[in-house]
Amino acid sequence: MEAHPVTMAQILDRAGWLFGMEPAAMLSHSRRRRYVMARNAVALAARATNRSFPQIARDMGGRDHTTIMYACKSARALAGVDSAYAAKVEKLLAYVRANAANDCPAPANGT
Repeated sequence: MEAHPVTMAQILDRAGWLFGMEPAAMLSHSRRRRYVMARNAVALAARATNRSFPQIARDMGGRDHTTIMYACKSARALAGVDSAYAAKVEKLLAYVRANAANDCPAPANGT
């Protein structure tokens, strides 16, 4: 089993901070636009951890994996036309990447 340095709880906490809501709100089944936008960003960020669509779906309240696929597609599309949303998504992705990099061991040769 592959290790995932950044947990879903950490991604949800950071997204909650960025989008101004509780993590539980993002996992709800609400279709309110602000919750859906945040939820889609979380799905996209989780993909950056190399989790599979089914893994992310389970972590996000037992959704279907195709819902996560659509969420990632929607997040990318909205980020292409909404600069404020794109900035939040990029901050979330940067957080995931930075924490993944911090968990990597240093090269043995010191380079």
